[in-house]
Amino acid sequence: MKKISTVLLVLLAALLTVYSSSFTTASAASSPYFSNNKALDAVFAKLEKEFLQYKKDEVIPLKSLGAIITDGSKPTIKRTSKKMTDAQLKAAAQRALNELRVAVEVKEEYLGGLSPQEYKVIEDRLNQKIYLSKNTGVYGWDYEGKTVTLYADLSDFTEWLMSKDMTGNYGRMGKEKDQVDPAALKVKDKITRYLNQSIQKGNTVSPKILEQLPGEVEKLFIERNLSKIMASRILSEIHEGIFTIEAGNSLADRFDGIQSVEELIESFGYLINSREGDRERQKQIEYYEYPEDKPSAEAWDTITKRIAVYDQLPEALTHGFNKAITLGELAQLYFGKEELSEKIVIDDNSIPADSPDYIKQAYAYGMLDDTKGLDKPLTRLEAARILAKAQVYDKTFFSLKILDANKIPAGDLINVGTCLNSGMRIKSARFDPQGSYTKEDAIMDDSAFEFEDLRGYRLPFDMWDLSKVVVGKNTINLLFEDKAQILEYIDDNFYDTILEKIKLTGSYTKIDTGGALIEVFTPENGIKFTMKNGTTFIDLEEGDYGPKLGYTIEPKVIKSSDKVDMNMQPDSVTKKLNGKLDAIVAKIIKPTMTVEQKVRAIHDYVVKHITYDLKYRDVQSVGSVMISIDQGRGVCGDYSQLFKDLCERVSIPCVYEAGDPYTLNHAWNAVFINGEWKYVDTTWDDKDDGKVRYTYFLVDRFTFMKDHTPFMGVPDIRYYSDAELDPMKLKNQDEIRAYLLKNFYWVDGYKLTFRVADKNIKPAVGYLNDPYVSISLTYDSKNNLYTVAAKSKK
Repeated sequence: MKKISTVLLVLLAALLTVYSSSFTTASAASSPYFSNNKALDAVFAKLEKEFLQYKKDEVIPLKSLGAIITDGSKPTIKRTSKKMTDAQLKAAAQRALNELRVAVEVKEEYLGGLSPQEYKVIEDRLNQKIYLSKNTGVYGWDYEGKTVTLYADLSDFTEWLMSKDMTGNYGRMGKEKDQVDPAALKVKDKITRYLNQSIQKGNTVSPKILEQLPGEVEKLFIERNLSKIMASRILSEIHEGIFTIEAGNSLADRFDGIQSVEELIESFGYLINSREGDRERQKQIEYYEYPEDKPSAEAWDTITKRIAVYDQLPEALTHGFNKAITLGELAQLYFGKEELSEKIVIDDNSIPADSPDYIKQAYAYGMLDDTKGLDKPLTRLEAARILAKAQVYDKTFFSLKILDANKIPAGDLINVGTCLNSGMRIKSARFDPQGSYTKEDAIMDDSAFEFEDLRGYRLPFDMWDLSKVVVGKNTINLLFEDKAQILEYIDDNFYDTILEKIKLTGSYTKIDTGGALIEVFTPENGIKFTMKNGTTFIDLEEGDYGPKLGYTIEPKVIKSSDKVDMNMQPDSVTKKLNGKLDAIVAKIIKPTMTVEQKVRAIHDYVVKHITYDLKYRDVQSVGSVMISIDQGRGVCGDYSQLFKDLCERVSIPCVYEAGDPYTLNHAWNAVFINGEWKYVDTTWDDKDDGKVRYTYFLVDRFTFMKDHTPFMGVPDIRYYSDAELDPMKLKNQDEIRAYLLKNFYWVDGYKLTFRVADKNIKPAVGYLNDPYVSISLTYDSKNNLYTVAAKSKK
């Protein structure tokens, strides 16, 4: 039997032909065929109430033209209307609800049952559907005017539920789930119930199938001696297949008599064969025995597959998963399975010629600089400094959306930010910079990082086009067969970027880019790149270099006899800006000032100096900041960029942030002061009346959230899994925020309940503020239950 992917929610009235007298239009609430789930009864009652408010289209559709929904215009073809009774509407609503009930049943069967927390996740999702699907459904007749159907698009709930990752009872159970339970094989009554569910839905089930199939399925289960988990999972698939018949799919099982009982049982046998093979592979992973220090539950499947199934990990990384990885082991993880290209030559005595290939590879691609400290265990911060070399060339720097952003040194913000944006794993929304970067962490992270750039610098090359690559500590020498290949390489990679204005004659030429010296047409038919002192990053594809790739390469030809300054220099525009910034700093900052006084002085200068002017709305850059300084005009981005640049000139860590408060594109700053990240909005503190306000000066994150979306030090809600967020036992303000932002909907009447473990914590919910709905928070002290509700402002 082919596994059906979704439960259909819109029924075609033309298919409502029933062979069994078991069919009834009575409410399924009184039917024995659909289970009553105490955990979800209340939300299903609310759904039914909502469904019964949907509109009615009492015009019987014309079969030749399909269903016609009245739109108030005068019909061109005479049609017949027929009143719908309350009983018919309720029966139609129940059939729609039964679609959802069966989806939950199938999930329960597959997972062996759900926990109260998992039911709460489902309940929240159904509550969302109540408010998001208001007045979106319509009741309509079939072509004969006999049956009323509720047409409501709720299929996304079943799709969500099927794909939703939940542990379930089997996930919390040990090996006993793979034992045979004779009671679990007694499935005759269940199959009978599924068939009757399908009949009540309106599907056709032949009397012979209804009479014979349940007993034959039970015989099959007993003959195959299925384990608890196998019996449950096969039942879930049979259940879904019986209830959800794929129209037009010749491969789907049919229960209307087209397929015989024998054919159905045969297809179920094939299904069992397939799923038993799947389960054996799962058991190989699930019950794999480690000699010591097992992986965590979260990492178990990934790591065990790589060891037991694919043999991808070196021996040193098959145990001790909670221990810190060493630099040598990290190199082995990333390069242990690769051979060093014969074209790569290491020109550095710190890398012995007899070093393993993975060490040479790690050196060539910037992971390590020498063979010292290969046995040194890495901290998470040390690992970030290394891994950032693989991904750092995304110029967009995002704030650190973690709880312990204040623990990250200013010089490492870009390293940690790059790693987090690339997918580096963290726990409990904390980076833990001085914690161990464990073997488990490294194995789980390695798919997020690819070391592809020589010495960690973005330099375009294709090994096929080169005769040799000579790599040194700060040098990369690309050698070609002849000058023609050099010209072709330059034309393909540099003429529209850094060498666009340079005319090359084919003779030896030295080019100073500010961050690196480039020697073209060397005697060896090569192009040699020598990185300058202080050049942390360089992108020769895009033409940027320096800290955070903040400088633009301005290439100039140097005479072969001239001495080159091998210290990195900012570009000319940045030099000019720094001069202006230093002049401002000299006027407003005194050596005796505290850090807070310096930040206040910078805040006041920006508020007084710039006048908000939409004419200057553009992409913020070094040039736009200079315009703001010279002309005293700009928009929020200019306020924030100038504030950031001035802070950095006096060595105060500061980042530029932009978000969407109240649907307005806006920018502000996060500044590091007294061991914390605080928030400043110089734009909103400027009312253009000559007065300086401090409403948005050094504000804490939860206060700032009332009308901004701060990032620095505010954990990304994606760092909290559903398993961590127990809505009946939320532990702190950040868990409350994550739960609400994951589940709340800003729709009139929507409500969400939760409980806080510590009664002394009063939830701060200002981050839910919205221009269209008012947000209220109420507390039921008797049940220790909070309710957040939305109400339209209209």
